[in-house]
Amino acid sequence: MKQLYNKLYQFTVKYLPYKAKIRAFYHLALRIKVVYLAEGFQGIRRRVQNRIQEMKPQSSQPLPKTGIIEQTWKQYQTQEKTSSFWVPVIHLKKRLILPNHNHPLVTIIVVATGAHTAYRCLSALPHTTDGREIEVVVIDNGTSDETAHILSRAMGIQVIRYHERVSVAASWSQGVAKSQGEFLLFLRDEVVLQPRSLDKMLETYIDKKECGMVGVKLVSPDGVLREAGCTFRDDDGAEQDGHGDNPQNPFHSYLKASDYCTSAILVKRDVYDQSGGFDVSFDECAEADFALTLRQIAKKTYYQPLASAIIFKDNTQNYDESNCLVHKWQNRFTEESQSGIRHRQPRVLVLDNFTPTPDRDSGSVDAVNHMRIFQDLGFQVTFIPTINLDAVEKYTASLQQMGIECLYQPFLESIDKYLSLHGDKFDMVVLARMFNAVTYIDVVRRRCPQAKVIFNTVDLHYLREIRRAEIEQSEELKCMALETKKVELSVMKQVDMTLVISQKEEQMLKAELPDVNIFRYSLIIDIQNKQPVSFDKRRDVFFLGGFRHLLPPSSPLY
Repeated sequence: MKQLYNKLYQFTVKYLPYKAKIRAFYHLALRIKVVYLAEGFQGIRRRVQNRIQEMKPQSSQPLPKTGIIEQTWKQYQTQEKTSSFWVPVIHLKKRLILPNHNHPLVTIIVVATGAHTAYRCLSALPHTTDGREIEVVVIDNGTSDETAHILSRAMGIQVIRYHERVSVAASWSQGVAKSQGEFLLFLRDEVVLQPRSLDKMLETYIDKKECGMVGVKLVSPDGVLREAGCTFRDDDGAEQDGHGDNPQNPFHSYLKASDYCTSAILVKRDVYDQSGGFDVSFDECAEADFALTLRQIAKKTYYQPLASAIIFKDNTQNYDESNCLVHKWQNRFTEESQSGIRHRQPRVLVLDNFTPTPDRDSGSVDAVNHMRIFQDLGFQVTFIPTINLDAVEKYTASLQQMGIECLYQPFLESIDKYLSLHGDKFDMVVLARMFNAVTYIDVVRRRCPQAKVIFNTVDLHYLREIRRAEIEQSEELKCMALETKKVELSVMKQVDMTLVISQKEEQMLKAELPDVNIFRYSLIIDIQNKQPVSFDKRRDVFFLGGFRHLLPPSSPLY
């Protein structure tokens, strides 16, 4: 059976290329087989009719969404709309008019270094602040061109002028002294903030209690990624994450803690005051130094991929900032070389059939909660859907906003190839369901030799098949079930731990395999708006279950 699974996987990868029509027919045939066994030809006919009905044009009025679906749908819409970038047209003779509120939520502080860059940055703000209550403070940092004239004509901004250039940190600090907002958005004028970015930055700050700074995805005008957060290297240098890559690459598309971010950063005023603010001696490395200062008060920097900005300055030379930082932070770098600033977060890889859809099935709720548990334990979670390697609209975006790295086609060619390059980074690998355990156990053991491997059974397949064989009194089904049992037990002997959800399954396996590490965990279900209802007020039967397996559809029919 194991060899059959491996051959089937190898055949699929070799002869059924991703997105090819023949592969679509292959998956369709698998689904038809399951429906036929469970519901017969009538079931196939009914499902086809339902699918045709779904494909007909519907009303443009969107369906109401609540709770997690509302959040994930909003995140997906945001991600789709920020995939194309927007830049304002520069008309230096046109007067700048910016919104200005008496009680702003956010003060935007911009350092102006030239007429064109300052005009471009400022003229974008009315279109990118999402209707939030803002005020704008501009520091004219020793410019000698038309900047002073343009700012003097502008409406809705406060201007601070330096006749000689000072450091960016000093300029921002002076802007803070003139600000009123609860949040402070610091911008270098070479960036153009994109629509909905401010909202996403604020949401991140509110959601993450330990957040001290939120940064954005920086993209060049020609669509190349410039920065997806920054990392301090072990040699005391620093580098931009993802520089020169595709902005849509999933490696750079999930919320994550970063060492620091540059050019457009959001900080809460009380956190700024608590930290002591910027060190005014720093210029190009002002953000890096401030991020290290925030670490002193146990605050983190987060990179938010759904917040983005176009950056018009080729600033690669500014990111090797060790010369600026090493003198001030040398002791901290030395003391915490293996933790703190450059602490390596443990990583876990989760392989499951499909991307979880928690509004559609209970198993997806369990899958999401399991990944949250790993996050709570301090792990960075990477997730791969093994059946089709596809991103699934709002559901993938929802996981990414949880801070889970989701890998998918076309950026992921195959799991084997990915693990050949990155397998040594994982401390743990979770194989969910028998198909994935059988298919990938050898690959994982070969590519991730240092990782602990966990087999999450979800449920025991052989137990379900044995019960079906008994009900149908089929010797053929019984033989197939016993073969499945042999395969499942064989996998359990090869992994470091096997997870089950019921006490009965735990007892059965411990009797079968006394030397195997079996662990039982409870289902985690958060029932919202639950209210006690007495038994006499209840009626009928409500069935909740997915129809991918054979038994769920047979249960209500029985």
